[in-house]
Amino acid sequence: MLVLWAKEGSDLTWYSVDNVALVTRAGRVVRTAGLPENIRATRHLSPDPVALGLHRETNLIPWKREIDSIPELGYGMVIESAFRQRGAEKITIAEIEFDTIHVVERNVATTLSWTFENHYWVDPEDGFVWKSRQFIARAFGSIEIEILRPAA
Repeated sequence: MLVLWAKEGSDLTWYSVDNVALVTRAGRVVRTAGLPENIRATRHLSPDPVALGLHRETNLIPWKREIDSIPELGYGMVIESAFRQRGAEKITIAEIEFDTIHVVERNVATTLSWTFENHYWVDPEDGFVWKSRQFIARAFGSIEIEILRPAA
């Protein structure tokens, strides 16, 4: 379990009791610490469709980002993404049901010969990411995030 520690602009910093930290921006993990492999930084090479709002099909555009990762590659690993909506899906978080749109992001990191999928469950009205399952490294499974309420 992670607890929201700080809000700095659009970056939210989350901490756990076992000294893991995540930074999310509009629902996407952009930095980590305390994991076997970490993301030191994320640079968007164009506007991030997650931040634009995955609830609108017009925002589901191909996208590229650069990741600085520790220790796998170092600096500048390019990841290319393509998005598609799977459709409406009801999810439950802490016994509360939410109507969402399930969006899949297919990612390719060519330099590592690594292909993976991130999943987002977004609010159909404003695109808020209620739940996500995201990969940050090949060395371990995805990180699942569920938000009980938006940060103020």
